[in-house]
Amino acid sequence: EPTLWRERARGELSTPLLQAMKDFTLPFKPEELLAQPCDGRLWASDLPAVDDMPVQETNAALDDLIGRLLSSQGKDLVEDASFSLLFAILQAWPRLDESIQPRVVDLLADASRRLIAEASRLKKTVKPSKAGTDLVEKAGRELRNAAKVAAFFMRWAAERVLKQPPADVLAGRGRGRGRGAKVGNAMQQAEQAAAAEEAKETQKALERQRCSVLTELAGLISRGAMPWLWLSEPAAFQQAAQAVSDAGFYALDSAEALKHRDTKQSALRCISDPLLQEGQQH
Repeated sequence: EPTLWRERARGELSTPLLQAMKDFTLPFKPEELLAQPCDGRLWASDLPAVDDMPVQETNAALDDLIGRLLSSQGKDLVEDASFSLLFAILQAWPRLDESIQPRVVDLLADASRRLIAEASRLKKTVKPSKAGTDLVEKAGRELRNAAKVAAFFMRWAAERVLKQPPADVLAGRGRGRGRGAKVGNAMQQAEQAAAAEEAKETQKALERQRCSVLTELAGLISRGAMPWLWLSEPAAFQQAAQAVSDAGFYALDSAEALKHRDTKQSALRCISDPLLQEGQQH
């Protein structure tokens, strides 16, 4: 019998699931979400075996997820199938094909931007009168819940990309060649130059991923109408703010990340932005 996430990936569930959005509480460690909570909160209930999946199937599942995130303005992160797929991918991160990782980073960054834009749209619907207040409050709760899920995944993704070794280490460049090493022939030198250039471009791409994750993570707290959105639920803000600041401190503990100015600045914003939000306890 196909799992829920596989049905969604194959398009067998063409309509949204008719269920209430499950509340999400950020855990201290991701592993805590492997156990089913007693109060019906969102958890990693149906993890696909991404380690055993062909790359094409994983990419197809991501394509389907991207479509759902686009149509829901990022809020599909809270759906069981979407949550379980992303959880499984981040859990298996070091073992996955290298083409999958940047797709997930881009997917999460885009979902975060869409949630931030949705908060601005929601704020514009607020009227001085009490007309429609219940609907706005309900939409606000759902949006905050989705933002908490985004913060959870973005914080985990930040840890993953910050742990990735430099491109030159992956390529083995610079090892085994002392001062007395023989210089290879022209073909070998050309291959070495090409490998060095490829490693350089790979490292640039990795730094872009690191900056993107940290920047969009901080944005979930401070950009646009997000400060307004969090004011209605201080406890939810504290959860999200903790994830944001944790990612910032984790980045500052990385000697490799500190070599790059933009990454360092994004990390500092993750630490400072939660502290600068007015109306919240710090």
